Amino acid sequence: MATLHASKGLEWDVVALYGINDTMVPFIMAEAPAEVASERRLLHVGVTRARRDLWVSYSWSGGNRDRQGISRFLRGLPGTGETTDKPPRHRRKRRATITVCSVCGKALTAARDRKLGHHLACEVGVDPVLVERLRQWRSERAEAGRVREFVILTDATLLGVEEKRPNSMESLLQVPGIGRRKADLYAADLIKVLHGSSDNQQ
Repeated sequence: MATLHASKGLEWDVVALYGINDTMVPFIMAEAPAEVASERRLLHVGVTRARRDLWVSYSWSGGNRDRQGISRFLRGLPGTGETTDKPPRHRRKRRATITVCSVCGKALTAARDRKLGHHLACEVGVDPVLVERLRQWRSERAEAGRVREFVILTDATLLGVEEKRPNSMESLLQVPGIGRRKADLYAADLIKVLHGSSDNQQ
């Protein structure tokens, strides 16, 4: 058993790739074209590790076939059971919700800006020294885990951490982009970077 990153340069007669869902490959946090392209190359590494047989599996989430399926990189290939030209399904139109910038009051259209609650360019008194310390911490964690930095925290989430400066597990969970898993993994480190100690962690 090995991760896609760890399998580089290795080969086996039979390879089974598990969890090749569209939210995992490409990873759901990969948004920029360069990030998606990197995910495509990583999958290429995986499928080319097999000398003879390749097995690929994926799952549906909660039976919702529209929300999750096989990776978009593999759709339309023979044997996937997926095509790229499915007829559109009739869905109830959702009412769009407009979020406005807390600084300038204009509409927020980019996902990154909506996560922050303001436009990235709007001045909110960010401490550049603290941001650099957080970036350095993220870089070190990513290198240690052999993953891309955005897997640890995206830029928008990192800025959200700096702006809100949480001092406990619960306050960290209030930062958009921080779920329970990330809070469990990184709360002590982030509180130490932000405040010099993790003693306040709940």
